[in-house]
Amino acid sequence: MTAANVISNSAHTLSSTTNELRDIKPPVEIPSGWAWLSWVAAVLAVFALLYIAWRYWQKRRAETPPVPVMPVHVRARQRLQEALALLGQPREFCILVSDTIRLYLEERFNFHAPERTTEEFLYELPDRGDGEIAIDKTLVTERLKAIVEDEDLRRYIL
Repeated sequence: MTAANVISNSAHTLSSTTNELRDIKPPVEIPSGWAWLSWVAAVLAVFALLYIAWRYWQKRRAETPPVPVMPVHVRARQRLQEALALLGQPREFCILVSDTIRLYLEERFNFHAPERTTEEFLYELPDRGDGEIAIDKTLVTERLKAIVEDEDLRRYIL
């Protein structure tokens, strides 16, 4: 075979392949400039929802249910009921009753009765009060003075 024959054979095979019928190619999609923006917006929206859900969960977890506040008079009554169990031990009974009265006065009238002597807090007691209850303060003060002084005598003598 000569070189001319090889060239003519290759030209013949080339022309036979170009003359064959081929199917139509599908259209080529040209990407839109806005397509990537919609994908980024969707991803940001998912992250925003996840962040909001996480914050809500953290807030709910941090909230502790409020403890119902027991009224002052109920706590004082419970402490006095506990004191009844100590009737056989007069010193401990008097200490618990006296502390209960002082704590009640402190919480009810907002002054530090446990840190003061009997005379100090009885002197300040008539000036305290919230005006909610119309009572004869001198009568209450006299009775309270008698109770606390009696408790003090028992506390320090026994």
